[in-house]
Amino acid sequence: MPQTQERVKITMKTIDLRELGETDERYMEGFLRHFRDVYLYGSVFAYCKNDAFCITPSGYFTHFWMYNIRLGRCYNPHDFQQYFYWGYYNELLETGRTPTEFEVEQKILDFYKNRLDLLTRRPLEVTIFKIYEKERVLWIVKLPPDECFR
Repeated sequence: MPQTQERVKITMKTIDLRELGETDERYMEGFLRHFRDVYLYGSVFAYCKNDAFCITPSGYFTHFWMYNIRLGRCYNPHDFQQYFYWGYYNELLETGRTPTEFEVEQKILDFYKNRLDLLTRRPLEVTIFKIYEKERVLWIVKLPPDECFR
């Protein structure tokens, strides 16, 4: 049986909202509504160089946060929490270290390439929309509905 990395194909699409000249928060919310179907089948991660723009639900400021978690049956929730919450996020909080955008992206890619529970024989196709806003970068990770959300 092939290794996980060989069975997951990730396509990254970049959208730079800064190029549109629109940085108003209401505009951003409206724009993201177009990704509603992605929200149903995907997870949203955020990176903020200025931590005040990534606020956790409990009110802590951080440079990295997971806003929406939708992974269906293609993942083990304990593995996800161990990797992102208890692992990476807590490490950043405890050390006070500011990650780079590249580092955050590599953590996300590593999880989806190497830690999904693959239930099908065919390769799993994952799409990541990387969205640049004025103060943060969002990664919307969309998993295939047929394979992960039946």
